[in-house]
Amino acid sequence: MRRRIASAALAATVAGVLALTACSGGATTSEETAGGYGDVEFQLSWIKNNQFAGEFMAQEQGYYADAGFGDVTMTAGGSSATSAEAAVLGGQAIAGDAADIMKLASAIEQGAGLKVIGATYQKNPFALISLDDNPIPTPADLVGKTIAVSDGDTLVWDSFLSANDIDPASVNTVPFNFDSSILTSGQADGLVTYTTGGANVINAAGYAASEFLLADYGLPLVGEVFIASDETIANDRAKLAAFMEATIRGWRWAIDNPEDANLITNSVYAADQNYDDDIYLLHMQAQIPLIVTPDTEKNGLLTMTPELIDENVSVINSAGIEISADDMFDMSILDEIYAANPDLK
Repeated sequence: MRRRIASAALAATVAGVLALTACSGGATTSEETAGGYGDVEFQLSWIKNNQFAGEFMAQEQGYYADAGFGDVTMTAGGSSATSAEAAVLGGQAIAGDAADIMKLASAIEQGAGLKVIGATYQKNPFALISLDDNPIPTPADLVGKTIAVSDGDTLVWDSFLSANDIDPASVNTVPFNFDSSILTSGQADGLVTYTTGGANVINAAGYAASEFLLADYGLPLVGEVFIASDETIANDRAKLAAFMEATIRGWRWAIDNPEDANLITNSVYAADQNYDDDIYLLHMQAQIPLIVTPDTEKNGLLTMTPELIDENVSVINSAGIEISADDMFDMSILDEIYAANPDLK
């Protein structure tokens, strides 16, 4: 596993994050009066789509304004964009959404002053998709197959293979550029992507496809985690809590109104992407079971139980990243929000 962690791409990412740790004072200090927090920025992990519907609805429904914020800028992420880790450590964003918890853990291990303060997806959304006429129903069926995996997901993929005692050399892993035709044309036997755009979307295009979640086979990682700097947690706590509370309310609205949340996201926040509303409603519906679980129904959206945190740490440690739960996770902000607002659960 160390061979991936030491890769040039990851080393460059971590180095950039650590450089910001050295030169930055973190996020802004609390100069605002209580309830008047001014303008803030939130760094997304990917291009704008309904996997951030909760944040968009918090803005659309006025929850951020009610919490005392002015303009809330949702900055798109992506392969060429500033990472959430860099934006948060550089003081550019009050918080961010980090998609790859393994890369985040590696950065924290090497000194980045960041914490996970919540998780949108209680189950990692990564799924293995295959066509029904050439099925891959379980991890054991991967041997001898060609699987398309994006460069940014290699840490997750390697961890999954390791968790299932599969020799990486027994699987032909090829690059995936987020075009599912690599599967439907027969160039690959399977592909790894988010379940939100997985088998349901391929089925809607006229193909018969199935999938299984990597989380159900030894990779119980959370996904799309909220991160904040240690300095912001310590010195701008009220501001961060106000932002997170409004975000929770936004996700509550989005989950209660998935069709409207999808349409608003596509027409207002991601209008330049020209998404198909019907296809992206499938994305929206597929992510709700990853967000709403028995644990979040009991404890509140975005929360993580101590058991789930320990499971994540165990997987991260097995990848050769030496980190403890206290090094990486801080649920105290959410604990305080739900203690003060039990109606949010």
